[in-house]
Amino acid sequence: FDPLKHEGPFPTPCIGICHMDSKSGLCKGCHRTIGEIMDWSVASESKKFEIWQEIKRDVAQRSQSAASPSEVDAQCLSRADFSA
Repeated sequence: FDPLKHEGPFPTPCIGICHMDSKSGLCKGCHRTIGEIMDWSVASESKKFEIWQEIKRDVAQRSQSAASPSEVDAQCLSRADFSA
């Protein structure tokens, strides 16, 4: 999914694998924080766009072999602290 090319209301990132990762604070399925998940239905389209952008960044960072897991987890925890 590319949020930059999407037209219309943003779909939920939920893929039905709902399990919060205790290290990163993100859902293992959709890569959102618990606050982002809870607020999705009332979030503005601009907020949903921001969340999709964060998801894309998180997924890209996790797939880069240059970033160590502890660096990525620290970045995700920082995001989780501020979104709830």
